[in-house]
Amino acid sequence: MIKKIMVIGNKNSYNLEYFVVEALNELGYNTKFFGYTNIKSVFSRNLFRMVWTRSRIIRDLITPFYLKTVNENLLDSIKEFNPDLVISLKGESVLPKTVDSIKNRGSKIVLWYPDDPRFFNSLTKHIAPHYDIVFTYSRNAIKLYREIGINNVYRLHFGCSQKLHHRDVWSNDTINKVLFIGTFTLQRYLFIRKLIKKGVPLDIYGSYWPKIVSGVRVNKSVYGKNYIKLMQKYKLVLNIHNNINYGPNMRVFEVTGSGTTLLTDNADDTSNFFEDNVEVLFYHNLNSAVQISKHFLNNPNVGISKNAYKKCHENYEYKNIIKELIKISEV
Repeated sequence: MIKKIMVIGNKNSYNLEYFVVEALNELGYNTKFFGYTNIKSVFSRNLFRMVWTRSRIIRDLITPFYLKTVNENLLDSIKEFNPDLVISLKGESVLPKTVDSIKNRGSKIVLWYPDDPRFFNSLTKHIAPHYDIVFTYSRNAIKLYREIGINNVYRLHFGCSQKLHHRDVWSNDTINKVLFIGTFTLQRYLFIRKLIKKGVPLDIYGSYWPKIVSGVRVNKSVYGKNYIKLMQKYKLVLNIHNNINYGPNMRVFEVTGSGTTLLTDNADDTSNFFEDNVEVLFYHNLNSAVQISKHFLNNPNVGISKNAYKKCHENYEYKNIIKELIKISEV
């Protein structure tokens, strides 16, 4: 029986690691977190991770200078804590030989990779074979792992936090605009620029964006409680998936779990999680996004966000997702 669990990941508030540890504590497990980066600047930390996840050669080069120390400290922590289960989130800083050493000590170790398929060829396919079990957020990513001989792979979607994602006051008296919060990508930039040009009132918050997009000033990123409070001030929150073939991202569950109406593209099977026009609003192209946005801003319906909020917290809280992870890991 699993009683002691170590979580390995990036030290950062309100990321997936944070919610996994929170859920484990809520469920009463003896939990220890091992964080492998101490870079305080969000920009520097993200840049550092982006570099070593994209290149096996770069990871090999930085191993003697950074990863070697991290992995030695991790093994010392494993020896001291002696966990029954180790959950490695993303696993970009955990060397394959370290995974093997953890298994040889008698602990089961699983990989939960939430960014498939972005770094599959540069990172995941090289590290995943060393783990006992692999979890991916997308049903379509499962075949990628099976093609390289990994059959012990399962889908584990994102969720919401009972503590952070909650709403006490419901009102139509909110900012009559669409809100977008997210990191810059060219795809998002082009889509949002077209929305603005077609007359959709829109505010932007995020990292790496130009200062102004089609006359709209971009605001800095917000996190944690400020992020939730910001979403709840708006009538509609826009979500744009990086890859519509690989399932709902974290934003889907964060917005619905916080009680704000979500406008999103239907990435893969997102419609299996939430019902269109009842719990969320799905757009299928630019024109439908424009039409839905304008109609909803003129005819707000708080009932949609209430329905989604109920569904999200009844079915998709992280503690329920972690129960599934542990159930699979105990087999």
